[in-house]
Amino acid sequence: DPESLNIVQGGAVQQAEQIVRNTNAILGVLSSSLENAVRVTVFVTGASSALSALSALKDALEVGGRSSISCSVDVVQVAELPKAALLEIQVAALTTLGRNPPEEEASSDEETSSE
Repeated sequence: DPESLNIVQGGAVQQAEQIVRNTNAILGVLSSSLENAVRVTVFVTGASSALSALSALKDALEVGGRSSISCSVDVVQVAELPKAALLEIQVAALTTLGRNPPEEEASSDEETSSE
């Protein structure tokens, strides 16, 4: 939970849903979303946690317009995670942050060439 900085109560489903919300919020700041994920690694302490995480990811992507997870997804079982979490998700996603849209790039090229 970003407000309390504690793991959400409930179980793997609630943790997975919160992780997806947190991840989308972070990616949103970077002008991206889970829809732009190219690789996802799910660290779990048990098989049921993995299923919960994958289900939450799939649901989030369907809400975003994708019909399925179309990126590389790795599931790694670990003995334990920080703060006794049941799962952790690592995402690599494409962003446009720091890049000008094509029309802006063209106008900035023209400005620099006229100097």
